[in-house]
Amino acid sequence: MVFATISLLLVVIWRLTSKGRKFPSVSFAMLAGTLLFVGLGLELDRYENLTLSVVIMVAFYVALVMGAHFARRLRFNGQGMHNLGEFLSRSFIFRYTVLTFFAIYALLPSFGVLISGQSFGQILRATWASDTQAATSQMLVETSLQSLSGINAFVNAVQVQLSGFWYLALGLALMIRSRLVFPVLAVYIFGTFLSGSSSRTIPMMALLLPFMIWALSARRPRFRGIVVLGMVGLALLLGMDYLVKGRQGEEAQGGIAQRVERTLRTDFAYGGLGLKLGMDAQPGSLERGIEYLVRIAVLPIPRVLWPSKPSTNPNQIFTEWYTERSLEEVRTIILFTPLGEALFFFGYLGIALVPFLYGFTAILFERIYSTSEVYKGLLIQVYLWAFISMRLTYFNLFEFLVVQNFVLITILVAGQHFMRNKYRRLPSGESIA
Repeated sequence: MVFATISLLLVVIWRLTSKGRKFPSVSFAMLAGTLLFVGLGLELDRYENLTLSVVIMVAFYVALVMGAHFARRLRFNGQGMHNLGEFLSRSFIFRYTVLTFFAIYALLPSFGVLISGQSFGQILRATWASDTQAATSQMLVETSLQSLSGINAFVNAVQVQLSGFWYLALGLALMIRSRLVFPVLAVYIFGTFLSGSSSRTIPMMALLLPFMIWALSARRPRFRGIVVLGMVGLALLLGMDYLVKGRQGEEAQGGIAQRVERTLRTDFAYGGLGLKLGMDAQPGSLERGIEYLVRIAVLPIPRVLWPSKPSTNPNQIFTEWYTERSLEEVRTIILFTPLGEALFFFGYLGIALVPFLYGFTAILFERIYSTSEVYKGLLIQVYLWAFISMRLTYFNLFEFLVVQNFVLITILVAGQHFMRNKYRRLPSGESIA
């Protein structure tokens, strides 16, 4: 019932804020993420003090809005970004080089499966319908949570940085070869599901891509479209229940309502766990918080240049603290949302700081990528991570929008500086401040 109420509220807000061809801003995506991943979790997994839960939730969202407000008031060279976008859209060499990259990159997940020597059916069953948690944990421990060095660090850094260029290529493809986009996305989604390695976030992102393209291109959302979206959402919730049970070696049983509620409690709404983690853990301190922020700040430095760079994965830290066991023993990551992240590292001060940084980061990139249609794919990336990172942490938002796009951002910043005066003004009605 609570989930249905929140969903209905979001639909009403969407209808009221969609004017003409304009989809609600990234602020709407953050609101949806806050309600569905944080607020819903506080209801389904209640903390013992209801009043405290409500106060913390309200303070969390107020800080998120304040961060977004400051990002909107920050001045930046929007004219230069627009000029660069105009130049890129008119460059013949750039256009077709990027389109080729867009298609090739989408094939990479499927190609990785082909060279493994296994059939698509074998990979699909092994990844999505069996107990793969142990293998996933081993992979996390050996790669993501440990230092990489030498050629492995270089190859990993290159692969990570390509994702940002692919979202840039998506925007250009939508401009000049829109019919190419959905067949390529279908191949990409198929490959992503095959190579998901039992991760649910990345396939979820892949499935949301076509929806975001439709949402940012369609006119005011119609009732029929909302109904179809609701049916797809219900199917995804049931599918997630099947996947979770499959990985545990069990069979998904129960009626639709029971399975949906099970998915919401175990794999969707983590706000209650986050609050419990923050309130029951050792008190956060300014020293712990500053150390955590410093580790986030140095994330863009490639490990190939700094092999001993500190590894920071809050999801591993939270999981081990909450369960009092190592990740190898737990065999899966438990998520606690930015709410748990804020309280764990900073105490009550984090309720103001972490969501402020979250809102500031997401809205700043929304403004930057809204200066030209060329950046539409990157703007979609911001929408997606602004929403889904409420299921994860601010660390993940920063990692995907800044760290994994760092080379691309550096190129765009340099390019907009040189293109600042190529065109004199933005199209009428667009703001650069």
